Amino acid sequence: MRLLSSVAVLLCMLFVTPDAARANWTVLSGRTVSAPTAVWSPDTNHVYVVVVGSYDELWFAAVDQNKVITTPFTNIAGSRPLPPALVWDPVLHKIDILVLSPDNNLWFAALNTDGTLYEKWKELSGILASPPSLVWNPLLNKIDILGRSSDNRLWFATLDSGGNFTKEWTSVPGTTPSSPAAAWDSSLQKIQVLVRSSNDTLWFGTLNSDGSVSKTFTNISGNTISAPALIFDSRGNRLYAFVRGGNNEVWFSRFDSSGKTVPVWRAISGRLLQPPAVALNPNNGMAFIVASMPYDYAAGAYTYVDDFPVNGVAAKAPIAAVLPSSAADKTAVKDELDSGWWRNFYSFNYQDVQSRQGGNNPAGFFLESLTKAYAPSYFARTGGALVKLWLSTGDFERAQEVLQYTLDVTKRSGLNRVPHYVLTSGEPEMTDQMDGQASIILAWALYAREVNAPAFVNSSYGDVAALMDATMAQPYFTPSFGLVRNLHLEHYREERFWDTYDIFTQAFVAQSLREMIRVANSRGDAAHAKRWENDKNILERAIARRMTWKLDGRSVYAEMFEDKSTTQIYPGLSEFSFGPTAAGWEGVDPKIYDQTVAALMQYGSFVWNGHRVISIGFTKDMHPAPITSGKVLAWQMLFFAQKGDWNQVAATLAFVKDEQQQNNEPRVFEASQVNVPPPAVNVFNGPGNGEQTVWMLYALHEIAKLAGAKAL
Repeated sequence: MRLLSSVAVLLCMLFVTPDAARANWTVLSGRTVSAPTAVWSPDTNHVYVVVVGSYDELWFAAVDQNKVITTPFTNIAGSRPLPPALVWDPVLHKIDILVLSPDNNLWFAALNTDGTLYEKWKELSGILASPPSLVWNPLLNKIDILGRSSDNRLWFATLDSGGNFTKEWTSVPGTTPSSPAAAWDSSLQKIQVLVRSSNDTLWFGTLNSDGSVSKTFTNISGNTISAPALIFDSRGNRLYAFVRGGNNEVWFSRFDSSGKTVPVWRAISGRLLQPPAVALNPNNGMAFIVASMPYDYAAGAYTYVDDFPVNGVAAKAPIAAVLPSSAADKTAVKDELDSGWWRNFYSFNYQDVQSRQGGNNPAGFFLESLTKAYAPSYFARTGGALVKLWLSTGDFERAQEVLQYTLDVTKRSGLNRVPHYVLTSGEPEMTDQMDGQASIILAWALYAREVNAPAFVNSSYGDVAALMDATMAQPYFTPSFGLVRNLHLEHYREERFWDTYDIFTQAFVAQSLREMIRVANSRGDAAHAKRWENDKNILERAIARRMTWKLDGRSVYAEMFEDKSTTQIYPGLSEFSFGPTAAGWEGVDPKIYDQTVAALMQYGSFVWNGHRVISIGFTKDMHPAPITSGKVLAWQMLFFAQKGDWNQVAATLAFVKDEQQQNNEPRVFEASQVNVPPPAVNVFNGPGNGEQTVWMLYALHEIAKLAGAKAL
């Protein structure tokens, strides 16, 4: 039997559901280059995961019922280029493993539950084109193998626990371009099989325990772009299929032994790079889905695990109630900021920032890093924040020096954009980074409006107006689309630049336009005022229309679009979601912004030493890593202070004070990562980073004003 092609269907058209099912992915530390494989052990109540790492080595990890890693990834003796197939062997009480060598020959071994070899590798007869599927056959107490050959035909064989053939390879009617999926159906005492066809549709069939056909393959609803996974839940006598959809999410469906789906496919959030693996705990009906996905906090693919109840969707955790702030809460923040510790902390860092501007460098040059994490350099986006700080504290001369230096370097570069950064030698690095440019334009416009410096404003207005015009032109801005493109958003996600449309850039550009319109009107530049007013209206309408999405039924501002996309929203929020606060964007929708920050607090926060703070970000339905940064701490404090939520301000102040005191460090930390493996280890790094320190000082100065504290 050949899997017949059907009418072409767009991927995921049949995956119809109003909401994605529950998911809460946990990352297993360690990079992988393959799809994972997984097996459940009834002896230990653990899931065992095997992946391929660098140099084609196999790596083994153990995860308990609570998704806690009990055995971190350890190397399995013997390297192989493809992920293996696993099955629990109740005769040996070990894990049987089958892998392909570089020449696609089969090799067999048995593993202990610590990842060491119980039975050494032995070569088997047979050549397969992709990893097979293994099923434990309780009728024979043997291992049934279902694989595909290079011509995509299906083949069946049986091994004993020693890796010896008890049934040689026989052909099974059917073809597939991917690894097949198989599961033992204890209600029928047969092998259920699910395969992908050449046009990505799914086909279902049933084999007898000897590999002969019991039910020929038939097409069932659904599509997948890679190999499926299949499990049988004996408690409900149901099969569950898990596939990678065309949107790279996991999709699942349940069906009976005839292949009838009940109900239709439902999505489980994810960002899969490879097909998922699934291991079922039959005692409680909990399916552990294991998948390779990009890691938010480092480059490369990592292995994630999620526990999914096949007998129902778990309820979402309730949102913690937040008590409203009182006058006493505001007074408590005032008194805290008036304390000696905070005044010393602010004074030390303020003087440190002052000392890093100019010196042996030009007057407006600000040294970014004290730890040599960066080459000795000045970053334009830090310059914009620095100008806001100097304007807040009244140090107008320093503010003008930063602006003049940045504009001079920009003019010397011969391009219509500000530099990404400038080395101490004066050489600019011109990576196109629109958030940095918008930060400088906004800072200049704020200076022009707040400071009586007509000579400087008159001499530099034309340069800044040209930068504003360039920002609202190709390749950044197209009126028909309406958003401003950032070709190199510098993101912690995957530690790389993103070519995207992000809310941070949109907020800074929108507020830059608002401020530049005011400057243009004050100067009688009606042409620019009219043009920028039109651009501002287009941009802010586009933000309202394109930069929002529904997160559990609430409208929130999108952090950004997927890389190089104009349609797909990235399913998460991050520190960049605080762009409206950092920019002081007047056009923000208060309700949507409040819901955005509430979502960050609900899904992207963590607790350390009793302090709850917002992390640098999260991806929907994945556990956020407990990492925060100086600037996100600053922005969340400023947001809550402007809202009058003094309880939250106090909580973040307590976190900052605690981390600085425990590390005996007077400088603001760039990042804080707490409870990293091994548990309870905390990493606080990058003290004195310019951008983080400047934003922290700016926020503290503004919060002190709002709380009624003495000027810091």
